[in-house]
Amino acid sequence: MKTEIIEQKFLRLHDLQNKCLIEISLIYEFDFSKNNGISYVGHYATSIVSRSVSLIKSFELLFNNKIYSTAISLIRLQIDNCLRLFAISLCNPEYLLEEVKKGKSVRSLKDRDGIKMQDVYLINKLGEFMPSFKSLYEETSGFIHFSNEHLKANNKISQKDGDLYIQTLIGGEFEITETEKIKYLDDMIK
Repeated sequence: MKTEIIEQKFLRLHDLQNKCLIEISLIYEFDFSKNNGISYVGHYATSIVSRSVSLIKSFELLFNNKIYSTAISLIRLQIDNCLRLFAISLCNPEYLLEEVKKGKSVRSLKDRDGIKMQDVYLINKLGEFMPSFKSLYEETSGFIHFSNEHLKANNKISQKDGDLYIQTLIGGEFEITETEKIKYLDDMIK
């Protein structure tokens, strides 16, 4: 039963990937219909959507090859995409794109109200529309910065007769449960 759910979640990811590609084509179609070339919003958005498609493909490849901690870390990169895409709604798109093209990070730029668009600020603003977004960000940050999440992926701890045993995999990871797989697939879909 859970295997079927996992397969359905992957189908949902494929569907999202296709929708991303359709969105890119719609953005270009809209921009070019005005005969002005690609807009600042279009250029910025399609770059983010393109990165999203790459992350989805990579997530599936790593997940299916049981490289879970790296696959899960891509969820956090997808969250970064969401934050950066949301940022464009908070400021002048031309300003944002030009500054990013100069090498400045979004977190150092200010929104229309003069507030720096650091992750915490963007998460709180986006949280007004998606309340679960902040907890997802916090959960997945442990996979970006070395943490207990990495220790759990490579070590199994058990006790027997009062003795502590640690089994460590070097160059590999322990299998995760189907429940965990479903959770991480749901996180990537979010």
